[in-house]
Amino acid sequence: MWVWTLVKWLLLGLLDALGILALVTLGFDSQWTLLGILGFGLILTNVVLVLPHAYPLRYILPGLIFFAAFVVYPMLYSVYLSLTNLSTGHLLSKAQVIDQLQGQLLRWEDSQTLTYWAYGDAQGEAILLLLKGSDEGWWLATLADRSLQAIDPADARLSDADGDGVFDQVDGLGRLQGGALAQQMGTFENTIFPYGEDVIRVSSLREFRTYKRQFHYDPQSDQVTQHYRFDEPTQRWMAVEPAKVLRADEGQGFFVAEDGVVLTPGWQVWVGWSNYLDTFRNPRIVAPFLGVFSWTVAFALLSVLLTFGLGLLLAMLLNDEGMRFRRYYRALLILPWAIPSFISIMVWRGLLNPLGPASSLLDSLFGISIPWFNDPFWAKAGIILLNLWLGFPYMMTITLGALQGISGELYEAAYVDGASRWKQFRTITFPLLLVAVGPLLVGSFAYNFNNFNVIFLFTGGGPPIPGAQTPAGSSDILISYTYQVAFNGGWGQQYGFAAAITIGIFLLVGVISAVNFKFTGALEEVSQD
Repeated sequence: MWVWTLVKWLLLGLLDALGILALVTLGFDSQWTLLGILGFGLILTNVVLVLPHAYPLRYILPGLIFFAAFVVYPMLYSVYLSLTNLSTGHLLSKAQVIDQLQGQLLRWEDSQTLTYWAYGDAQGEAILLLLKGSDEGWWLATLADRSLQAIDPADARLSDADGDGVFDQVDGLGRLQGGALAQQMGTFENTIFPYGEDVIRVSSLREFRTYKRQFHYDPQSDQVTQHYRFDEPTQRWMAVEPAKVLRADEGQGFFVAEDGVVLTPGWQVWVGWSNYLDTFRNPRIVAPFLGVFSWTVAFALLSVLLTFGLGLLLAMLLNDEGMRFRRYYRALLILPWAIPSFISIMVWRGLLNPLGPASSLLDSLFGISIPWFNDPFWAKAGIILLNLWLGFPYMMTITLGALQGISGELYEAAYVDGASRWKQFRTITFPLLLVAVGPLLVGSFAYNFNNFNVIFLFTGGGPPIPGAQTPAGSSDILISYTYQVAFNGGWGQQYGFAAAITIGIFLLVGVISAVNFKFTGALEEVSQD
């Protein structure tokens, strides 16, 4: 027993050590959200494993962790994204944008070169740089604060013990050479020092070079000044006179000039409900969105009704004990469900292709050429037929199981009362069947409402909607439309807007599912009465 206790505490200690290490790393990277989630999970794990009263939670804790990681967190993160302008051109933070703009350096014709030597501690970590300009000026650069100051070669901090003209030590730090110097090149490349109106940056293993900043940021006024621009006719960089000033617009997430010109890239800002409101107020979004939404509802409803209808018909036939070879029929009819759906989708795409077997057969026998992928109506019809093929085996299976659960005494009593087969089906079979399979029909509706694979693999959402200014196709449903907006949008990738649509889909499916479940609950109460 004590061995198991020892192993438990060792594993818990190892988990805590790794967790604390991860927390420290997240703290240095300013990942406060992940830090909070990980910290809460670590505390909860220790409470559950240490306190005797929390013993029952040990069995559900793994499930709760995975539920929080793969359901709750993605949902909350999607809500957060939907309230921002995260999109192409707005992927960075403001600090990253400023660093990127100030990092745009130009090598001018009169650029100067400076020879440098690096000096570091006993571990080979560079701390100081000594630079010598072409004008025989000497400079001492400090890597920690990126400062640069002029220094006299006769300064007491400089030491040339062997008299070879190269200082061996600077302020007690030894010179870095060879491999030790090469290992510090990454640090040098990411460090820029001010040099009058210009800046200096490493250009080779032995030299620094002066560069000019294309942009300069002033934190006091929160403005960016553009000093140089690229002239297309001459293919040369030209000085901007007077320099253009661009102010930070926190509403748009851009630096904007007085003439309305914006500087890219922009940064991520909080836009509130703007992405949700754009669904109703942006004319280039509203029209295709309404069309996509109506087709999504129709697609989900038709898929459920047709697959359930065909599955019920086949189940009632197979439930007849007088039918011969019904086991073989059942095995054959369940094959579409056994085959992976993406394989079936691609097979159907090949069959209905203009040069495919099905299209060629129709053309040769009846002279009919159906534009399955070029006409909006036939594209939708093809999707419905394909989904019927994929879905009816599932409906047949669950319906067959539900039919076998209905007591035969009910039918015997109905037969004695003179009820016809149709009346028996209408008053006994169908109501009791809905009680059993109603929740599954609700789940099927929710599944088809977000059935991305069928749309994406079969038609890709096409054909395009004429005149639509968004990447919406005639056969797109909301989830595939969201994908098109997020990754294939003509005006860039709109992650925030796509997240807003995703949240809308979640709420819509939730409301519809709640109504349907209430309806199926009412059916269950009726069956009990």
